[in-house]
Amino acid sequence: MDYWPLDNVKGVHSILSDDTNIYLSVTNQDRVIKVKNKNSIEEIWTNNTNLDTIHLNSICFHENEICATAFGEKEQGLWSSAQSGTAFSLKTNEVKIKNIWHPHSLLSLIHI
Repeated sequence: MDYWPLDNVKGVHSILSDDTNIYLSVTNQDRVIKVKNKNSIEEIWTNNTNLDTIHLNSICFHENEICATAFGEKEQGLWSSAQSGTAFSLKTNEVKIKNIWHPHSLLSLIHI
């Protein structure tokens, strides 16, 4: 078993992997990081707050890109007051779905 310390990563909410990388949604810092090995950690998306301002949640692959969900901004002091959740592309920041109440689990289905 290998152990990789993730210094300065606070609040991992969801984990996604492909053949060579692990992607982590870091809720408490509004960012997504890519971990290839213990020497390769890269931030692939952030809103530049390093705080929990949108309550970033799940991530998934959809049509060759990574998408994520977030609650949106709080209307009052608690996350239960957030009313404008979204699913969005990390590559383009394009909102795919809006006005979702507290989105937690994102899944992409392909019909064959």
